[in-house]
Amino acid sequence: MHWLSQRLSALPNTFLLAWGWQRRLFCVLCGAATAFALPPYNLTPVVLITFPCFVWLLDGALEPGSGKARARLRTGFALGWLFGFGYFLSGLWWIGAAFLVEAEKFAWMMPFAVLAMPVGLALFTGAGVALAALFWTDQFRRILLLAACLTLADWLRGHVLTGFPWNAFGYAVSGSLPLSQTASLVGLYGLTFLVVAIAASPSVLADARPLRQRLTALVTAVAVLAAVFAYGSIRLSTVETQDAGLDIRIVQPSIDQRQKWLPELREEIFQTYLDMSEAPLGGSARVGQPRLVVWPESAVPFLLTQQPGALFRIAAALGSGTELVTGAIRAETGVDGPDYFNSVYVIAEDGTVKGIYDKVRLVPFGEFVPLKWLLEELGISSLAAHRRV
Repeated sequence: MHWLSQRLSALPNTFLLAWGWQRRLFCVLCGAATAFALPPYNLTPVVLITFPCFVWLLDGALEPGSGKARARLRTGFALGWLFGFGYFLSGLWWIGAAFLVEAEKFAWMMPFAVLAMPVGLALFTGAGVALAALFWTDQFRRILLLAACLTLADWLRGHVLTGFPWNAFGYAVSGSLPLSQTASLVGLYGLTFLVVAIAASPSVLADARPLRQRLTALVTAVAVLAAVFAYGSIRLSTVETQDAGLDIRIVQPSIDQRQKWLPELREEIFQTYLDMSEAPLGGSARVGQPRLVVWPESAVPFLLTQQPGALFRIAAALGSGTELVTGAIRAETGVDGPDYFNSVYVIAEDGTVKGIYDKVRLVPFGEFVPLKWLLEELGISSLAAHRRV
């Protein structure tokens, strides 16, 4: 136990005294480890380690005193960018799968895009940490300052260039229903503030301040965490569940993305969806009960409204009292050729289209190319602009 106590007391110094490449590596590793709090891993407690370590890295790097503002901005941005780069690289590496759909054309771009996205997204994290570094102190309020600045950075990231709000820090508690219920009060970005503030609070244990002040700050954070958990638990316990009289069938055939858009497989894939949709009733479903069938995003491997007989076949599979919600690619004639949309269709039991919604928050590189005017000479723009349909 004494050995363990010594190791724990030495932990802050490992980060406070880190220098040069070690400090930079620690920032990247802290960011990468933080991503494991997100789905599908949902290792929420990891943020109670990574954020305090990151605060200690900032404590050891930022020089206090007037006249040091430019140096603090520069250092804060650099460390924040490294943290963000590790975070987004670890959490969004799978975006490279978009380049394997037509691998013979685009696979060579995969390493560049997988790195380019974290490089760009980390600029927001770097800017947020730089702003916090400008007003950095050795007191507990620096934790709240860091939380506020990272929340602002996440909000900007969710709105600039159509917005890319994926993997906001608030999602770190998405694996816990009680903890995530507070989003009903403060929204995603309010949850981001709470996650960062609470997760980073253990860093005060290494502060050069009276023990009573450090414990007060930590107890306050624990009390807020307990209140958040209590609110979520009470909210979940008071939710009334009732039979809505609607049977919902979710169809997910798990089709490989590399096969999905092959022309020779379109009919087979479409028929698979139809067969799964009209399979016999199961579970608690009752004969004559209204049904909603749900297919995944861009499930239909062709332009739905331009394929003769497709809607008729859907109507035959649905039957009476059933509607379909499905993702499908939609095309409109534009000035420079067809414009494609990633859309959701609502189709009635007789095959008529009741409604269409076009996705507005597009996936960079998979559905649109950021700064296309700059990159199209390299052929990257063709990834989003010339998808085979």
